[in-house]
Amino acid sequence: NQQKVDFLSKHRGSTNSSTLLDAELTSLSGSFERAAVSATREAQIGSLSRQFGDKGNQIISQVSSGTMDVPEAFLEINKFAVGDDTVGGALPTNTRLSLVDALQSQIIITKIEDDLRLGDEAGIARARLRLDQNPHFTEILSTSELVRIEKRIRDQETAINIADINIAKGRQKFAGDMGYPNYAAVPPAMKI
Repeated sequence: NQQKVDFLSKHRGSTNSSTLLDAELTSLSGSFERAAVSATREAQIGSLSRQFGDKGNQIISQVSSGTMDVPEAFLEINKFAVGDDTVGGALPTNTRLSLVDALQSQIIITKIEDDLRLGDEAGIARARLRLDQNPHFTEILSTSELVRIEKRIRDQETAINIADINIAKGRQKFAGDMGYPNYAAVPPAMKI
């Protein structure tokens, strides 16, 4: 603004040209101010989003290690996502909601993948139960995430079924090799 005043005071044109010049310079300085405010706000949003992500990663880590369950994790998210004096509260609503959705989705996926990582029927049952007992999870997860998780559960069930079939075939072959009609007829000491 000071540069504008200095420039106008040195202008040697007509009154009309000075008025036009003043209008153009005012418009130009307004554009610069808006750009500066916008850049500052974008930097603030980036910084707050990173802080939000750092807090979220801490929660995901606790969920993964088993020191925090999913409902407790969702409550912890609300502690820093809601309210004027929180990281999330300082973010624009659409950004905050997007980050909360992404964090909750990641927590659900992490917990289900931990269940499936056990590689047994109990893990599959826990993963299925987690989805069945929490119908709101299907609202939190995007369609593609939900499809991917359900496919992973089905794939693991198939792998366990194939393994069970192979074990049963191996047992039947062992029984036949030992001269027994089926595996149930093999004496327990021989099974060991």
